[in-house]
Amino acid sequence: MGHVMATKKPLIIEEIQEWEFKSTETRALNREYGFRSAVAVPLLANGGPLGALGLMDTRVRRFTEDEVSLLTAFADQASLALEKARLLNEAEREKERSDALYRVSNLLAGAHDTGAVLDLIVNEAARLLGTDSAFIRLLE
Repeated sequence: MGHVMATKKPLIIEEIQEWEFKSTETRALNREYGFRSAVAVPLLANGGPLGALGLMDTRVRRFTEDEVSLLTAFADQASLALEKARLLNEAEREKERSDALYRVSNLLAGAHDTGAVLDLIVNEAARLLGTDSAFIRLLE
């Protein structure tokens, strides 16, 4: 899988047990499950690798260009779904940040209690960054 992600190209292995680059652990797992052939294609988004989609077969075989093309189409769909999920998560995080800043700004506009404003700022910063603790130190 690392090779596929590094090269961004499909990899076809006709006989797994003869492939020199497999680790001994992976070779043992393939033997245990009876896998003989494999194909892997990269999951790509924005020109960079997200992962790889692989298929294993218990028969010795060479995957055809049509099969690799079909698997690549599935990988493209998976990449789109992963990228869409990433963008949605990013948009949700940005909305959360904007909402927090908006709340703090509104409080600041009408604030008379500096301690409450500072508490809100610290608590929102900790919540947004997912930390257990936050504080403000003031110079005296």
